[in-house]
Amino acid sequence: TQNGGEILRQGGTSNLSGVLLDGILNCEGNGTLAVSNGLTNDGTINLNTNGSAADAQLRFDDSTTLSGTGEVVLVRQGNDSRIETAPAVTMTAGADQWIHGAGQLNASLVNNGLIEADIDGFTMLVSVSDKTNNATMGARNNARMEIGSIAITQDPGAMLIADNGIIDFTGAPSVTSGILATANGGIIQRSGGTLTLDGITLMGALDVEGGGIISLVGDDFLNDGSMVLNSNGSSSDAILRFDADLIIDGAGEIVLNRAFNDAQVTSAAKVTGTIGASQTVRGLGTVSAEIVNHGLFSADSTAGALRLEQNVKTNNSIMRAEPGCVLEIVTTTIDQTGGGVISTDDGEVRLSSACTIVGGDLMTTSGGFFTRTAGTTILDGVTSNAAINIVGAGRIDITPAGLVNNGDIVVNSNGSASDAVVFAPEDCTISGSGRIIQNRGTTDSWINSSSGIITQAAGHTIEGAGTITGGFRNLGNILANSTITMNLSPTADLFVNQGLIEVSGAGGLSLTNGSNFDNQAMVTIATGSKMSVSSGYNQSAGMTTVNGELETVSGDINVTGGTIGGDGLVDAVLNIDGGTAAPGNSAGTLGVEGSYVQTASGTYEVEHNGTGPGEADRIAVTGTASLNGAVNVTLGYAPATLDSVNILTTTGAITGEFASLTAPDISPNVFYLVYSPGTVRLVATCVGDINGSGAVNFDDLNEMLEEWATAGTRGDVNGDGMVNFDDLNALLEEWGNTCP
Repeated sequence: TQNGGEILRQGGTSNLSGVLLDGILNCEGNGTLAVSNGLTNDGTINLNTNGSAADAQLRFDDSTTLSGTGEVVLVRQGNDSRIETAPAVTMTAGADQWIHGAGQLNASLVNNGLIEADIDGFTMLVSVSDKTNNATMGARNNARMEIGSIAITQDPGAMLIADNGIIDFTGAPSVTSGILATANGGIIQRSGGTLTLDGITLMGALDVEGGGIISLVGDDFLNDGSMVLNSNGSSSDAILRFDADLIIDGAGEIVLNRAFNDAQVTSAAKVTGTIGASQTVRGLGTVSAEIVNHGLFSADSTAGALRLEQNVKTNNSIMRAEPGCVLEIVTTTIDQTGGGVISTDDGEVRLSSACTIVGGDLMTTSGGFFTRTAGTTILDGVTSNAAINIVGAGRIDITPAGLVNNGDIVVNSNGSASDAVVFAPEDCTISGSGRIIQNRGTTDSWINSSSGIITQAAGHTIEGAGTITGGFRNLGNILANSTITMNLSPTADLFVNQGLIEVSGAGGLSLTNGSNFDNQAMVTIATGSKMSVSSGYNQSAGMTTVNGELETVSGDINVTGGTIGGDGLVDAVLNIDGGTAAPGNSAGTLGVEGSYVQTASGTYEVEHNGTGPGEADRIAVTGTASLNGAVNVTLGYAPATLDSVNILTTTGAITGEFASLTAPDISPNVFYLVYSPGTVRLVATCVGDINGSGAVNFDDLNEMLEEWATAGTRGDVNGDGMVNFDDLNALLEEWGNTCP
């Protein structure tokens, strides 16, 4: 056509066979342009130029090409403007062809040119016959392209683009290869049914509305854009589903936009999805897929939790709750043996139902915390740099791989009457520089082992109130520093202390089954605090410092190694049998409300700094004293002749005597132990004055003769451990002397 002319098809069918069009061809409603043997279009074909409700169509009756540099305009919506192909026919749009407008693109089509919906407010329907796109298809100018239940196969460089328009996938379409893109506010959306994507690159916004499903199959999905699940906030589920083992790679994000199952990432049975290193999954909703994460999972919505549940998640990177947000781990296993981190910065990681974390790190900053709600979490070889709160009815199990805890674990953080538990089903070690804080008495705050032994390593601390039962070996710190009692109840597997037990709170510490307790390091009971033992207390090494009270309900306190000291009260029979008694913290008095028994292998360390109150050590016994073993004196001043201090007092009888006395040289004087009913004195006096009277006379001789041929300190003038003629000769040499 020339000079404004047109070729018009007003109704019926025009057969175009091998035609070259160089002008305007208008087809009105009820008209058909039937193409065969190719059509070279260097002009414009308008379908339904008269706006008729009757159909205008361009139909290809054989598999041929629409070539040339022209355009085909679908003027009217719906089936009023259509491009069709006959059965078993595929048409090809040439590289310079432009098909645009509204209407329906029903043809079986290979596109090498440009196809776009571009009439403002109108829709182009692409919902019949599969398409191959080797170039560009899309929507612009606020128009809409609706793609229905067809398969679109794209060249890797081909593109479906919404440029200030909308591409809406409905029904059950699929797109294989190529690019999905948006520009200038355009949107690609999945508004219902399942969209299957195979080897796609997303470069823009893909909104999956409620009721919509994205199925990933075949090759990897490269996401450099944003996929939003439940973009319209619907109560119907929006789902991203892995239906094949593949990777979502790229620098984009997947946004879950509604709580619980309304926004989901799932996987088919025995299928694993992988999240690439620069990919982010964020928002609120549910991830139930079996996942390998190399990127970032971020709970960043204050409207609800991002839930990780069901199938195993392998976390080789970061899973995080942002400030004020919740990441919830529910009935799943998180495997972090590849170096993963679960963290929160001023948010919450909530451990719900039955879940397991294997390896990796737990981390909190800026007031963030983990919460173990009712149910059990298994920590298997985890390192925690986190604040973890176990609420009532919550439990954390520690496997033989142990726990490195550099944070705070609060057991029964909400003060519930239901038990909160740290449990070890087998032998395990809790190490690190952190603390387990027992926040409520009895088993409401409970550390327990069943058939194994929990070892608390050096540097780690358990403190507060509550109960520790089962086999336990302490190389760290146990601090009973609460107003509520801490209870230790070891089983036959023993409670071995090779660290520090410090009792400083008003609630004190209660040790049941004390016969199964062995102190090999340090126990300290502060002034005003009490440690109560039900059936005996054993120490084979280390130090027990009693500045408060140590009592046994039944059984004795047996010190077979190490030292017991302090200036508090021991409310039990105190047996020093291979160990040492050293009253005071410097010099002081250790009270024994019971009998004091020191065997031949026991030692009494006496610190002697003067004769004033509190300047010399003393054991004050309410009961009897049975004496043997050694007395070792350390001296902190220069004693005068006849300086005397009571080193042991009793309200009952004294039987036996100390076997040896080792003291500093105070020549010309010596130290003697002087025994009288209820008292043992340490006296600085002259040689031979064995009764400390200040004179060497018959009283000293009689005392020597009473001890003749025995081993001990009484009557042992020369200090060789035996009373014999050598001592008699030494006594006679000093006979009649008075001590200056």
